[in-house]
Formats: sequence, structure tokens, C-alpha cells
Amino acid sequence: MSHILPAKQVYLVASGDLRASANEACWPGGIAIQVKTGADGTYKFTQLAPGTYDLSTAGQPPQLVIVGPDGTLGGKLMKGTDGVVKLSCATGNHIKAK
Repeated sequence: MSHILPAKQVYLVASGDLRASANEACWPGGIAIQVKTGADGTYKFTQLAPGTYDLSTAGQPPQLVIVGPDGTLGGKLMKGTDGVVKLSCATGNHIKAK
């Protein structure tokens, strides 16, 4: 059984910037975008430019995600029975292997 992780930060940075600290300036004129998960572990980013981004949460390596033409990215942050924290993406976006 998986456990939801409410009130945790999820970070999104322009693809190619794999620094662990998402609060540093990541690309000219911008910084990482961060949102807090809801009570059910869900997160959502809106008004994004379509393209690739690195999605991460504290203590986890970034995952390459693709944002489509609707400019949104959402999913859920869960902790599995094995203790591993996992970020999932909702339909319409996907995590791509690096």
C-alpha cells in the first residue's frame, strides 16, 4: 500500500538544469517553480510553456517530464511500502527516462 505525502514541495525547473537546489536561479530571468502538494498528495503546475522540464521533490533525483500544449502538469506524490518516494504524472503528461 502506498501512502500520500501532503504538504510537500514539488519543484519544476527548465530541462537540463539538474542541480539539487531548485531555489537557485536556474536559467536567465527565471527560478524554479515550486508548489505544495494538497491533502491528497496531488500537485499541479499551470501556465507552462510546452516542452521538457525536470520534476523533483526533496531527496529525489529529478525526472524528465514533457508538458504538452495545454501548459499544465499535475500528478501525485506517494511513498510506497518500500519507502521510496515516487512522483507520478496525470494523463496528458509523462515522465521520460533520462
